[in-house]
Amino acid sequence: MKNAIKIVALALVLVMTMGILASCGGLSGKYEALVMGSGSVLEFKGNKVEMTVKVLGQELGTIDGTYKVSGDKITFDFVDEDKADDKDVREYLSKLNGELSFEKDGDDIKIGGVTYKKAD
Repeated sequence: MKNAIKIVALALVLVMTMGILASCGGLSGKYEALVMGSGSVLEFKGNKVEMTVKVLGQELGTIDGTYKVSGDKITFDFVDEDKADDKDVREYLSKLNGELSFEKDGDDIKIGGVTYKKAD
């Protein structure tokens, strides 16, 4: 009986640990911060992020990078920022590279004071 209780307790600890690790796994999906079709779209997959900059619904450029969420901070590394096609995109990316404030509120996220809505 004592062995059964120990096994059940160990199983519960493992399940809780897996839940905690899964919740720290990061973001997934698309998030948009657009006003009148202008702004940016971030798509998260694993530890990768793809950012698309839009102006009046037209894409100016897309660039890939990596990210890491740690507590109330998010760190972006757009390693190819100099390869972005458009000067405005390169300038925007240079402001995003590095550590920024981060909040998650339901389906929305807030990065550096900008709210991104979960896209369909």
